[in-house]
Amino acid sequence: MRQVLKGREMLMNAELPYLPIEEELGSKMAPRLQLYGQEKALYYCTFFVVGYGQSTTGKRQRICAPLFLYEASLTKEDDGYVVRISPDKRVINVDVLNHLRQVDEDVRSEISKQVPTVDFDFG
Repeated sequence: MRQVLKGREMLMNAELPYLPIEEELGSKMAPRLQLYGQEKALYYCTFFVVGYGQSTTGKRQRICAPLFLYEASLTKEDDGYVVRISPDKRVINVDVLNHLRQVDEDVRSEISKQVPTVDFDFG
């Protein structure tokens, strides 16, 4: 199950300690996470790379992949459902970076222009 959230990024930037989500979405996700908790996980993804690339068969394929993934949790609060992330458990989508490197060697400077420098480095 995927859900694209609109608006300004406030969770990853630590402007909010959690992200409230719609009751309808939370009530759909909670049972699935509980039922499949051993096999599946919830991730909060940010900074999507969007464009076109080649599939393994050589066909042109649309790409929409997150650059960063965070382990997340969904909890029911008094006001509704909220998502919390673990900033220290950020995962960098290395496959996307490797693909970008094949297209553009200067990918680091391009990403640096787009991604905030707070809490990020290429270490």
